Amino acid sequence: MQQRNGVVVVVLVALCLWKNGGWCREQEQADCSWVYGNHTDGSAYTNGEPIDVCGENAPAEEQMVVGEDSTIIIVPGDTPKHLPAHPISELEKRSLVLAKNQFETLNPQPLVILVSGGNVHPDGTPYNEAWEMRNYLVNDLGFPISKVVLEPYARHSDRNLRNAGRFMLTYNISQARVVCDSPQSILFIETVHNEEIDDLGYAVGTMERISVDTFTFIPSSDVTKWGSDAADP
Repeated sequence: MQQRNGVVVVVLVALCLWKNGGWCREQEQADCSWVYGNHTDGSAYTNGEPIDVCGENAPAEEQMVVGEDSTIIIVPGDTPKHLPAHPISELEKRSLVLAKNQFETLNPQPLVILVSGGNVHPDGTPYNEAWEMRNYLVNDLGFPISKVVLEPYARHSDRNLRNAGRFMLTYNISQARVVCDSPQSILFIETVHNEEIDDLGYAVGTMERISVDTFTFIPSSDVTKWGSDAADP
């Protein structure tokens, strides 16, 4: 009986891993943090406290109605290495203004804006890129918090898209628009191409530029593979 139960568990886990493009919504409901990368507790934090990703994202995720043409907007963080710790960069602010404008004018309207970035630079910074970007969107730009998803773990450009891709596959969202201020946009694509194979061992997806500050992103199914970085696997 124990052996058969073990077989049943293995079968259920296998089904779980392949359902919905590689992820299982039932598992997400029990422990949704695995959607964003199965991270160690405290690897994303603000004000010295771990970010409750499940609780913070619940309002946005619960109101999403995914259709055949549904998209999201992704805004990657950018914290300059040479500056002291600070909440949000001017480049991030400009990118968020662009993202908000696109969200409000596109038809059909994107489901959410996903802000991506962890506690990156300098080492030990108390500021989390995704958290601070959401604060700016909501508090300074008047954007509804129920339309923002936090991805507060990514520490490299390729991880911004890998982690966002995991979210997209979970909800069967086939395409995203990645928005960033035009100088960063060019550098971001180059950095992802340079990092992804050496860092992750696979391409995170396909990208196509559609303007100076926007490119489309379609995630690869490989983004569901776990990495070895405990803070952002």
